[in-house]
Amino acid sequence: MAIRLFFYGQDEPTNPKLLEAHIVKSRAIHQAGGQVVTAITKEWNSRLDREEPLDWVNFALAPDLIPRDRLRPRLETYYWQVWVEAPVLHRLYSGFFLWKSGYDGIFPYVYQAFSADPPVSPYQTDVRPPNNFKVFCVTYPAQDQPVPTLQWEAIREGIDDVRYLQVLEALIQQVRSQGRDDLASRFQDEMNRILEPFGFAGREFVGGTPPAPEQFMQARTDLIRLILRLQRVLNAER
Repeated sequence: MAIRLFFYGQDEPTNPKLLEAHIVKSRAIHQAGGQVVTAITKEWNSRLDREEPLDWVNFALAPDLIPRDRLRPRLETYYWQVWVEAPVLHRLYSGFFLWKSGYDGIFPYVYQAFSADPPVSPYQTDVRPPNNFKVFCVTYPAQDQPVPTLQWEAIREGIDDVRYLQVLEALIQQVRSQGRDDLASRFQDEMNRILEPFGFAGREFVGGTPPAPEQFMQARTDLIRLILRLQRVLNAER
């Protein structure tokens, strides 16, 4: 499989000056035959679409959902501040909400970044001016290997949630391919019911009420039970 190469434009061009800077960069990249991606809000991307459309749009996290089967001429992902200490939100946005959203994937910020001047140790627990932010790390550097965090492990759990959903969807499609639409629809309805509590919870800086950790565990259990039921149905037909 060929690897598609994208060049990152102006980060978050959300004012006229930054947007113009992005357009200049993007046109040069396109003229050279490259493809462009950047992080942007939907409002500013709509302006960009009129002048210099992106080949891959990484939207600021937004609550709107799009049809999962919608044909799109470009990649569409979303991002959020993944270094923030909010494991439940990270599992939600990398898992069940991603599945419900219909987007192609996630492109969160950031794995590790050290931009403070003077440098601040990532192991320093207090915040310092001028930004009043901790160092942007979802894992922490160490001599032997990165040190994982709860938010990092939550992302892994979210990705595993999607894998269970992929297995379940494939089984439902298998039932449907046998001409058993009514049965497939019943299982699809059960899957949708399991996912019902996992909608948009609000951006981490704004608030919102994410699902409780126990709800994720129950949903995972219910998905596994549904998968096993579907497998028994399919095996009985052989």
